[in-house]
Amino acid sequence: MKTTQAAAGRPVLFHAAPPQARWRRWVAQGWRVLLCLFLGFIVWSAVWFEAMGLPVPNVAHAFMAADLALWVLLTPAIIWRHSHPRLVTGILLAGSSFSSGLAPATCVALLALAARRRWPEVLVAGAGWMLAGVVNDWAVSGHSTEEGALLTGGAVDIMLLFVMQLLVVAVVMLIGWNRGARAELVESWRTAAQLAGREQSARVAQARTAERARIAREMHDVLAHKISLISLHAGVLAFKDDLSPQESRQTASLIQETSHQALEELREVLGVLRDEGSDPVTPPQPSLLDLPALVAQEESAGASIALRVPDDFWARAAELSPTTARHVHRIIQESLTNARKHAQSLPVQVEVDGDAEHGLNVCVRNPLGRGTSHVPGAGMGLAGLQERAELAGGELTGTRTDTEFVVSAHLPWNVKMGS
Repeated sequence: MKTTQAAAGRPVLFHAAPPQARWRRWVAQGWRVLLCLFLGFIVWSAVWFEAMGLPVPNVAHAFMAADLALWVLLTPAIIWRHSHPRLVTGILLAGSSFSSGLAPATCVALLALAARRRWPEVLVAGAGWMLAGVVNDWAVSGHSTEEGALLTGGAVDIMLLFVMQLLVVAVVMLIGWNRGARAELVESWRTAAQLAGREQSARVAQARTAERARIAREMHDVLAHKISLISLHAGVLAFKDDLSPQESRQTASLIQETSHQALEELREVLGVLRDEGSDPVTPPQPSLLDLPALVAQEESAGASIALRVPDDFWARAAELSPTTARHVHRIIQESLTNARKHAQSLPVQVEVDGDAEHGLNVCVRNPLGRGTSHVPGAGMGLAGLQERAELAGGELTGTRTDTEFVVSAHLPWNVKMGS
């Protein structure tokens, strides 16, 4: 969209019409030109009426013909008063020095110039208006009217001329200045609305990105656990030849059940990712109270896990917020998955304790494995756990000693609403 250039640091004041509505702009400019021509014709006719009774009609007629020519030729210049305000105003001021009919068009150009709200331009244009009035009074009125120029009269006539000129230019400039101020105010509102819209879009995009990142973390934590279980059970079937038919069926059934669970959770996650236009659908979230079931599932796969939780902890854990409980569950789940990958068949110790005063503490210990894991992974498990702990307002560290690997986490004790 083509616009005029406003003052430095100020918004654009005037906007050109779009191509599909360009004819409207020309209509709007056309009626202004016609109005200035009509008003200029009234002024020119008044001067001509007085000039007809002069004893030197040839001189008067010459001045009036020049007045008419300048008025007709230069009045359409107001069409470009916004795109070239200084040039148009200067031309019309110079023409109005010898044409009384250009006074209305010159006032319109001065309005557009004053709307730019630049003091140097306003002062120069005002001085030009005063000078044009003096020249017009001396050159045109002095030779084309019966009364003659006011400059040839007394001090009162001269003072009257200057007061009239000053009053007209002051009124025109104030109106133009006010129009410019209102245009800047409207433009500032428009800019603020556009900025608010962009900020809202950015917030929505940021929220969507954060939600997708959360879903990705959930998908990693859930699927890494399930797939590692499937890999473990499949390895049993592949490398152990002494399994009885019943043990083989039981292992295959565990693989099938775990696969179905992984597919269901994956379907829920992908459903959220694909449906961008609706509100996020929150899949069923685990709780800290599901920790015994998680340990039992691991032990059914052949793991050796020692869960150490004080007897009175479960009553306190029921007051934890769902978010904190989910974070702790996922931290322990991912830690057990990593232990299964790197310390298969070795005992793992899980300790959970805490209260509102000291916060929530989690510790998962496992001996260092003797070989390399055959289960593939992304290598981002510990980094993901640290990010999850930071999102919950806590911290997590992974420490390797000569004999074991320890994952320690400390999270704030956030209680759920209504507790």
